[in-house]
Amino acid sequence: MCENIESEEDFFSCESSDEEEQKKDIIKITFLQRNYKFNKQLYENIIQLPNQLRNKLYIYAMRQFWRSFIPETAKIPMWYNFAVNQKNLLFKARQHNIHFMHLPCNTLPQNKKYIIGCQCRFCTYECDDIERIVKQANQVINPAYFHEIMPPTDSKWNCETEIIYNIEYDNFNIGYSGYPIFNPNYDIEKPLQKRIQHEKLTFTSTFS
Repeated sequence: MCENIESEEDFFSCESSDEEEQKKDIIKITFLQRNYKFNKQLYENIIQLPNQLRNKLYIYAMRQFWRSFIPETAKIPMWYNFAVNQKNLLFKARQHNIHFMHLPCNTLPQNKKYIIGCQCRFCTYECDDIERIVKQANQVINPAYFHEIMPPTDSKWNCETEIIYNIEYDNFNIGYSGYPIFNPNYDIEKPLQKRIQHEKLTFTSTFS
């Protein structure tokens, strides 16, 4: 077959020009409904060894195999990193009061429109000031204005807080307010919060 073989790499990479001769040097074994191919001469030499030595070789080979082999079920899925990034994105959106529709995975920048209370870059710096003032004024007059202009949804992303239900009871009408989701009144309440936290309040009138 192959002559002048200098290393194992040369041995495994060499190929015979005679297909029938190549087939003679390979033995096919079926084990647990899977087919395996072995070097015929190596296989016959192992078969001639005593059973005790063959068992020790098997144990040694399997130990070496499992040190380097990682089954597919134990590997990190290819979508895991994306899922982690997506969870972090949703958490930061709730933390900084950015609406779900204005996340980069949902809306193209050229399709964005001002959403009341949203603190994304577009709604904070790039949207029309007149549109922002008009919508905020409507929200002050009608607290339900935000839900009237937003697309209807069964998800939680238009809610101000996440409702946590007590699974110990069958009555799911009983729930507790959890972590905030989106506050449409954020822009309206923000100036008052700054005055309370950072500036001294003064009163023009006195009580007798």
